[in-house]
Amino acid sequence: MCVYIDGLLVALSKAGVGCFIGSNFVGALAYADDVVLLAPTATALRRMLSICDCYASEYCISFNAIKSKCLVFLPNSRRFLRQQLNECTFYVGNKPIEYVKVNSLVKNRLFHNYCTSMYGCELWSLNTDRINDLSIAWRKGLRRVWGVLFDMCCH
Repeated sequence: MCVYIDGLLVALSKAGVGCFIGSNFVGALAYADDVVLLAPTATALRRMLSICDCYASEYCISFNAIKSKCLVFLPNSRRFLRQQLNECTFYVGNKPIEYVKVNSLVKNRLFHNYCTSMYGCELWSLNTDRINDLSIAWRKGLRRVWGVLFDMCCH
């Protein structure tokens, strides 16, 4: 199965839609046959799902819409979009994907599992600005997960 998924990840990366950190594509995360798509807009997610459908057709595989879920994370400044997004329907294999809500404990677990790998950190040089950048990004991520407002003294 990994041969199939690797090609899908390459196709998604080359499409130029989804989430990026700088120039690095982070819009598709995969482990074995599980794939997570990260998109900044409904249009981007639809494009990524279309790529998945084309890829599935080409390689005679299918994505299970019943096991697929849609999660929306909005910053506080965009909460007004919640209703519009709830009215959007996304499809995989011509079947709708169910929306789910996530409580803070689940968000914390997801953040911990997917955003806290510090493998090899013992080898990092602590005398660089990148450590400070990581610390700032870490704090911002935690504030978003917990819905804590940013105060003006923080970067």
